[in-house]
Amino acid sequence: MARGTRTNNAPPKKRRIANAADSRAVSGANRAANRPTKELAPIIRLAAETFRHELPELLRLRTPRRQWVAYEGSRRLGFGASKHELFTKCVQRGANRGNLYLRYLAPEEPLEAEVLFDA
Repeated sequence: MARGTRTNNAPPKKRRIANAADSRAVSGANRAANRPTKELAPIIRLAAETFRHELPELLRLRTPRRQWVAYEGSRRLGFGASKHELFTKCVQRGANRGNLYLRYLAPEEPLEAEVLFDA
């Protein structure tokens, strides 16, 4: 008999999940836990506000080695030539990945409401 052939013509047995309803409940709970929320974390909101406040100064400091800036809350962590380089540097220094706010240094377009009420 050739190697790897079955002796009977029965189809291979399928593996059974102990309780299919339980597996669906767990996977549904995982999806709900991983679903992004519409609310920004307070530390990210603070970092974004700090970035916008410091943007004029940051644009003056911009060089080829300072294209990106990172914040953790109101604290500026540093600059980098690329997003990947800066992210890696911040994580190596012990920053919490979930609290990092990285932005490319470029002038921001004013929001439509700011244009309307800026007169």
